[in-house]
Amino acid sequence: MSFPRWLFFVVISVGCTIGGVSSARAQIDEVTARAYEKSRQQEAVGAYAAAVAAMQSATPDSQQTYPFAVRMGWLMFQAGNHEASIGFFRRALSLGPASIEARMQMMLPLMAAKRFADAETIAAEVLQVDRHNLAVRTRLAKIQYGTSHFSEAAATFHDILVDYPADVDVAAGYAWALLKMNRTEEAYGVFRNVLTVAPSNVSAQEGYRLATTGQR
Repeated sequence: MSFPRWLFFVVISVGCTIGGVSSARAQIDEVTARAYEKSRQQEAVGAYAAAVAAMQSATPDSQQTYPFAVRMGWLMFQAGNHEASIGFFRRALSLGPASIEARMQMMLPLMAAKRFADAETIAAEVLQVDRHNLAVRTRLAKIQYGTSHFSEAAATFHDILVDYPADVDVAAGYAWALLKMNRTEEAYGVFRNVLTVAPSNVSAQEGYRLATTGQR
């Protein structure tokens, strides 16, 4: 069976992105493979500092790759080192400029560090190429709500609900934004609908109580 020429270039391109492979016959980097495996084992038990240390035992060449940078960014975020996390994600983007993955993950430490304007910029970059990205739109709505831009938050939450009408957490967020805008009757109705299908939703329970008493 012939091998399509276009597929050959896709395989080579992916190989270079993941490991900087220059030859299809290159041997597996056992040192780096062990580093990744040990790191994931440590991460699984919440030992993030140990997971970071394990990654640092990878070979110097492998530490210059996109997978190393994006994994270190994730682990640093989990460890609570937000600025270091952002730095690694920026390095990942320098190695993979089109990466949606790195942008999505970088939003998390940016939000944790309260760098909301930077997080919104990253969200806008993702949404330019992935208009219906659920995670990014949800994070953007939370940023807008958290910075008291309630009208924008309501619009973003509503936009998500068009695509995901049964998402009760998004619906609760939409209702909270309405409540903050003094659109109490609308908020009441949305909270009621959420609690009809998700009676244990704590956010909706609290919002419903406030909407019922006319508070916000």
